[in-house]
Amino acid sequence: MLAKRRTVRLGNATELRTPLLLPSFSSKGFPKVQKIIKACEEYISDEILVSAYDVSYGTLSPEFDFASAIFLDSGGYEASRDADLSEIYEGDHVGKEWSPERYAEIVRNWRCSSPTVFVSFDHPKYRTDTKEQIDRARRLVLPAGEHARSFLLKPESEDSIRLRLDRITPHLARLKDFAIIGVTEKEIGNSILSRMMNVARLRKALDRHYPDMPIHVLVASTPSRLTYSFWQVPIF
Repeated sequence: MLAKRRTVRLGNATELRTPLLLPSFSSKGFPKVQKIIKACEEYISDEILVSAYDVSYGTLSPEFDFASAIFLDSGGYEASRDADLSEIYEGDHVGKEWSPERYAEIVRNWRCSSPTVFVSFDHPKYRTDTKEQIDRARRLVLPAGEHARSFLLKPESEDSIRLRLDRITPHLARLKDFAIIGVTEKEIGNSILSRMMNVARLRKALDRHYPDMPIHVLVASTPSRLTYSFWQVPIF
């Protein structure tokens, strides 16, 4: 069955049920993101997504305890010059230096009380084959607490713009240390139809090993100035 409700387990006591729609807070195009998130605290009590890049550079202060759970993105989006599909920005964005070591430092020093899903490292300059992506994500040391890992699939070279499922599926059996597998909307296909078909293909391949592991899709959507992007965990 492609579409069903699944469970994301964080540690021993925390469970999240899919489908999830996560409000995402990013400095890319929104330099006053700290004020935005403070304004939203009164209205948000569920899960959110924030960027380790923004925490590292002080754009966001890690005071996210109002959220029931946090998805900590590795920061590759903010560190790159790539445009979001929504293309709503305030001025040009220039990414600063970012590396696996800087991300690992943020994770190592993470002190938020909310359960956290740590997303694997992503940066266009650190692209590698799928096997090494998995190994690198496994080496990330998580702090103690109700936490989990999410593995974000990325193209294997800096000049690649799409995921190649034929190169990914042979390695899916090695994902036992992860609670979620993820893809970005623009990298899983070049049209709505191709994205739907490729997510379904990935779901079928993943079911051979981990039928209850959810797939999350990084989706660009801007219905308002305050809600500028979402991380969505579909029901596939």
